[in-house]
Amino acid sequence: MGYLKAMPVGKHSYFYWCERKRDKKRQGGDGKVKGFDFCLGRSLFSSQVAFYCWAGDLPVEPLLDCAVRHWLGAEKDYVTYSITIEPVPVLSFRSKGAVDLRSSYARPYLNSIKRLFADLCRHAIGAIPDMLTYAHQCLEFVREADNDLAEYRRELAEYQADPDRILKTESFWHNPATGEQIPAADFESPPDLPDLEWDPEWDLTWQPKIIDYVYSEDYGERLQSRIDRLEVQSLTAIDECKLVIDRIVQLAPKQRRRETREQLLREFKLT
Repeated sequence: MGYLKAMPVGKHSYFYWCERKRDKKRQGGDGKVKGFDFCLGRSLFSSQVAFYCWAGDLPVEPLLDCAVRHWLGAEKDYVTYSITIEPVPVLSFRSKGAVDLRSSYARPYLNSIKRLFADLCRHAIGAIPDMLTYAHQCLEFVREADNDLAEYRRELAEYQADPDRILKTESFWHNPATGEQIPAADFESPPDLPDLEWDPEWDLTWQPKIIDYVYSEDYGERLQSRIDRLEVQSLTAIDECKLVIDRIVQLAPKQRRRETREQLLREFKLT
């Protein structure tokens, strides 16, 4: 279990997350317990905190717990608190004695800590995961666009290969007297005539009829326009995904940026 401490460095004070871990021999270590300190910067409300939590270097709940204790300071002798991370981060307080947490003194103070806690959660839990969610949405759009593009290109090839520009042909049984049409697929032979008295002015004979549906004159242009537009949108989505990777890499310490970039490129199958 680690702990949070503030250390003065020059004119400023920096937050550090400190842990004592065994340097595992399986990973090339010497088996001794060593101290591992992460500098979190001059503020806990930073994107660097989000990176360390996302990378697994910082345990989120213990970090939040230590941060709240740090903010409470001497007041922690009079107040207990509880932290819940899932399904949403919640920080609540209870009085340990005669302290009235609803008093005009305590309420603004504890509300300020809650706001700080929410801001820390936003950085430690939400920042990078939200960016990664957006990147995955971009790639999902690219996958769907690839399917649509394949279909549009197939349709365009069929259109260009047909000099008659016939979209489809349908067969019907047509009654000239009534104007009624029945798909030929529903009847192999003409349907039965209605039981009506014959009238020479009415031709009740069902006749075969074939209808050719042709493409509109600008069909090819409109289809090509769809393809061009979707290709641009797909490339833009890929660029957005790469931009997310660049942003996350910039949050990492310099010595870990190459490793982080390669990890994300593998995850998103980008080159």
